[in-house]
Amino acid sequence: MRPAAARADLAAALAPVQDHGDGVPVHERWPDAFTAPALLIEPGDPWIVTTDDEMPWRSGLFRFVVQVVGSNGTPEAGPERVEDILGAVLDALYESASEWSVEQVGKPGTLTLPDRGGFPAVEVVVTAPLSLS
Repeated sequence: MRPAAARADLAAALAPVQDHGDGVPVHERWPDAFTAPALLIEPGDPWIVTTDDEMPWRSGLFRFVVQVVGSNGTPEAGPERVEDILGAVLDALYESASEWSVEQVGKPGTLTLPDRGGFPAVEVVVTAPLSLS
């Protein structure tokens, strides 16, 4: 699977989150502009690991970071909304037929964007063993 296809596969696994509450769009890449709340997918570090002895030949462990971004409303509502969306992200990944699994969830923080201010956010690192052919 090529990196673009892996990213699309992850976005498809997260698609049920778009139907959660008032809708949370999934962006496969950082868009020029977005409206929060949103999910933003970006490569993790390391992005693709191919040296794991337990991986089949021509396979790699793909890693992406899913930024769960909430609205910058009241200080109380923003973090609560992020936790709510995070729950929907975890449900979508665990209920999906895909091979994506949660490696770690970072602590809640603030995603600061130039000229947009700060948004409550949390990073979810996900991985999947996928064929490279």
